[in-house]
Amino acid sequence: MKTCILLLFLTLNTFNLTLFSQTATITNIQVAERTDGSGLTDIYFTLAGTASAYYIAVEASFNGGTSFSPVPTGSLSGNTGPITAGSGKHIIWNGIQSFPNTYSTQTKVKLNVTSNPNSMKSCFTYMSCVPAGGRWIWGQSVQIGDTLQANLAGIVNDYDVPWCTSYGCCNSSSYNAMSISRHTIVANTNYRIHITGGLRGGSYFTNGLIIFPDNWVIDSVSGNMGDPSVSTYSINNHIFTFHAGVTYNGCSCSDCGRTKFNIYIRKI
Repeated sequence: MKTCILLLFLTLNTFNLTLFSQTATITNIQVAERTDGSGLTDIYFTLAGTASAYYIAVEASFNGGTSFSPVPTGSLSGNTGPITAGSGKHIIWNGIQSFPNTYSTQTKVKLNVTSNPNSMKSCFTYMSCVPAGGRWIWGQSVQIGDTLQANLAGIVNDYDVPWCTSYGCCNSSSYNAMSISRHTIVANTNYRIHITGGLRGGSYFTNGLIIFPDNWVIDSVSGNMGDPSVSTYSINNHIFTFHAGVTYNGCSCSDCGRTKFNIYIRKI
């Protein structure tokens, strides 16, 4: 669960701070870029919260916050996690190592504090009809709006709706369904998230989202979500949203109206 987001604005050696807090609180923040030419930045803070452990992932923007890039964990040291609540927390960011030959007066650094570094969430936010085969997330039957959490750890292969390419294939409840599932590529470091299924009939569609952990990145995506002129997806930092499974031209849930989409993610 994401519990806190901390934004730091860096212009040369000046730091202006904005804090967004949910169930954890960060106070007594002191930030300073070292003046010895090392490219290191020190961040001190006090963390208050009820979780037994917290983890911190760092992202950097060089265009004033328009886009962020994850800072590799190898360029961070100190209290990145697991850490408990308390004072005197200290993170050292090696900016030169993580982003060599990069200079900007519009740099922003975002610290994402979570209580589980490998936990992701997903839900179907809308469906224009009720599929006979149901809705599935991480192998569990769900209703619209149900948010399910799952860990990216070990070997997992959740149930996913089978693929079908024949005309009218969604007459069967096995195909008239939608699912979001995890599939292991390399245990603990690389996974494929699969969105698949379809809704039989006219221009039916599905909306949903997936929130990935802060220390995971999307390497690539592939596949289709139905009618390419209508179906869409977007990636905003660690949030993947989609509008999928749209049928058209009387396909009645054949391959032109079905979703078969892969998201390849990797731990950093």
